[in-house]
Amino acid sequence: MVFSPGLPLMCGVAGCGGPVCSKGLCRRHYDMARRNGAPVELSRQRLCAACHQWFEPKRSDQLYCSHRCRQRYLRLNRMDAERYPKNPRTKLFVAPVSAASVDGAPVVVEPFTDMQVFDRSDGLCAVCGGAIDVEVDVFDPDGLSSQWLVPVDMGGVPALSNRVPVHRRCKGGVSDGRKRKKVEEGRDSRAEKRR
Repeated sequence: MVFSPGLPLMCGVAGCGGPVCSKGLCRRHYDMARRNGAPVELSRQRLCAACHQWFEPKRSDQLYCSHRCRQRYLRLNRMDAERYPKNPRTKLFVAPVSAASVDGAPVVVEPFTDMQVFDRSDGLCAVCGGAIDVEVDVFDPDGLSSQWLVPVDMGGVPALSNRVPVHRRCKGGVSDGRKRKKVEEGRDSRAEKRR
């Protein structure tokens, strides 16, 4: 594999030291993100239908915490089928496991600027691969901006090593909660409105 200078060689998920495979993630976390939508492990909780205790199911269709509870519930079902239906409906609660609960270390956020991100890189946009011009206006589409290599909400570390330089036009699809227009469309529509 060929790596760009300035890009991390280790997985961007907190606590993982695996080699980067794609999108700043190791093979394991990349596959988890592809399958589950998040590269971090999900915590699942369900209320046992028999003993009413919370447990972590091994499968998504597991309704009882143990074989004993399953037998108990089936006996109750035979005695009162209306009150205890054959297939009880209990909700499965799914939440991502936080990095703090995994390794116990507090997450430290380090402050940095876009210029610091640019200085530690090779000066190329991480999305399109074009050269970034830092001399142009801040709001110019070819100007400097930065984005997360692995987003923090997907398990990335909020550190300088997890930021990559990009053009403003190449930055993610949403800004300030509104969908971005393409630069050409935005300029054309503004020019027509002025006429």
